[in-house]
Amino acid sequence: AKRSAEAKKAAEAKRSFVSTSRSLPSSAKSKTNKQTVSDQRRDKKNEFLRVTVYLNYGKIALILIIGVILSAILVSSVVFLTN
Repeated sequence: AKRSAEAKKAAEAKRSFVSTSRSLPSSAKSKTNKQTVSDQRRDKKNEFLRVTVYLNYGKIALILIIGVILSAILVSSVVFLTN
């Protein structure tokens, strides 16, 4: 009877030691749950990539003016050559 009681106590002690050694200490748990503000903001974002486009209206106007002038020259030369 003594041996079975001692064996039960040893097995129980061994089980409790294994269960406590597998769990993380409270300080390690708190470190894994804490996130910095930047980490939280990054996790909340649902955008993949942000693209910003800056338009230079001067260059756009210049390209349009050149295109209109060249098309006028091309149309007038085609009209001149067909007559």
